[in-house]
Amino acid sequence: TTAPPGSRPIGVLILESYRPITPHSISFADCEIDHLRHGLTFYHEGHVLERCHIHDNYGIPPETGHTQGIYVSGADMTIRDCLFVNNGKPDSWFDHNLYISHGTGYLIERNTIRSSLDGIKLRGSNDTIVRDNVIHDMNLGAISVGGDDSGSVDNVVIERNLVYDTVDAITVKSQSGTQLQPSTNIVIRNNIFHSNRGTAPIGGDYAG
Repeated sequence: TTAPPGSRPIGVLILESYRPITPHSISFADCEIDHLRHGLTFYHEGHVLERCHIHDNYGIPPETGHTQGIYVSGADMTIRDCLFVNNGKPDSWFDHNLYISHGTGYLIERNTIRSSLDGIKLRGSNDTIVRDNVIHDMNLGAISVGGDDSGSVDNVVIERNLVYDTVDAITVKSQSGTQLQPSTNIVIRNNIFHSNRGTAPIGGDYAG
């Protein structure tokens, strides 16, 4: 975009809030989305993002609100073989490269995520697989999973990921508010963590 800060758009928005037929099964492949106030937002079901380069999407004053590389909420979404770099405001622990929120059936695999504040946030996301990703050079954390005050998380597998030079590799905790119900069936296996640091430069709620 050539729009000035305060008028910049987001890159991609898939949303239908009025008609009874919702968009589904849309694929984006080999795209570059960069230098916007927010990269992508996917609602509904069945969408695929693959082999895309999502980078340098974050808010610039006077822009307000949270900004993500991609925000996903729905069912049966796939994000694979993508490169995410430097998405989200560098001073906000509410901004992430991948924000997967309240849905089911997500597959996140073979992505590289680097040079940002935070990697993957799994909030209220059931039946989700996160595998074979490389996540590094994060100033907060790589992967955080949990429910919130609206419910818990069930059936999440985090496996075969390589994580280095982050503050936290994987955290399992309430993602916002007070999670009253326990999360269940979270499996973390065969991941490699190394060269991680002990202190987040901005503070935040992901200590561990």
